Amino acid sequence: MPAPYVVELDVNPLGTQLQALLAKSTGRRTVPNILLMGKSIGGGDDILHLDETDQLATKIKDMGGTRITEVEHRGARPEVRRRRAQP
Repeated sequence: MPAPYVVELDVNPLGTQLQALLAKSTGRRTVPNILLMGKSIGGGDDILHLDETDQLATKIKDMGGTRITEVEHRGARPEVRRRRAQP
C-alpha cells in the first residue's frame, strides 16, 4: 500500500494557491480533504462518519473500481462501538 501524500498548506510556499486549486477542483477549501482516485470523499468529520457507519470500506472499494481488488474491514474500534450504542 502506498503511503499517503500529505501537503502541509501552512508550510508549503504554494499553500495558498494549492488551497484555491483544491477548492476549485473539489468544492472543498477546508482541510483535511481526503482524495481517493483524484476525487474528494470529504474531510475528517466525513471520514469519521463513514467509518462509524461501516460505509468507509465499501466507498473505497466502489470508488476504486478494478484498481482496488480487496478492502479489509476489520470492524469498528471499541470506542466507536460504545459511541454508537449510546442514544
